[in-house]
Amino acid sequence: LDEIPSYIQMSEDDANDLEDIIGHCGSFLYLREHTISLVHQSAKDFFLQRKSDMVYPGGIENAHYALFSTSLRAMEMNLRRDIYSINDPGYPIRQVRRPNPDPLAAARYGVVHWVEHLSACCSSQNLDKDLEDGGSLDRFLRRDYLHWLEALSILESIPTGIASILKLERLLQVSVYA
Repeated sequence: LDEIPSYIQMSEDDANDLEDIIGHCGSFLYLREHTISLVHQSAKDFFLQRKSDMVYPGGIENAHYALFSTSLRAMEMNLRRDIYSINDPGYPIRQVRRPNPDPLAAARYGVVHWVEHLSACCSSQNLDKDLEDGGSLDRFLRRDYLHWLEALSILESIPTGIASILKLERLLQVSVYA
């Protein structure tokens, strides 16, 4: 719920009323502990298979590209060294308490899922400039790679991060040779 305003343009009033807006989508969505989910896999299947042209008018690859690039921007704007002010690199992650307000709130989804969206949009024409030297991905990795790893650790998503790094390595090798 806290991440939605980072990913779509919405007025401040709509952002404040987001819980009510989600409530009006009760046949498809539900909200539990600030997490929005589809009520059932069949709802996801319906949108992806039968109504994808309505939901993704520019195509699914462009939607993945938008999520990839927006995730990168959200992470660039929010990630920083010692984001939770732990001040102790050896502090047990299970004892870390989320500050209020949470400085990771706007980037949480992107931290975990941006590589999946990059992978799903690999043939998108928009992607070429992002993957070249000096492109958005290069800048992110040079500036925020360690911040990303720290955020993955805080979110207890290191296994997902390792899989993402391996996938990213394969994607970039294919991109170099393409």
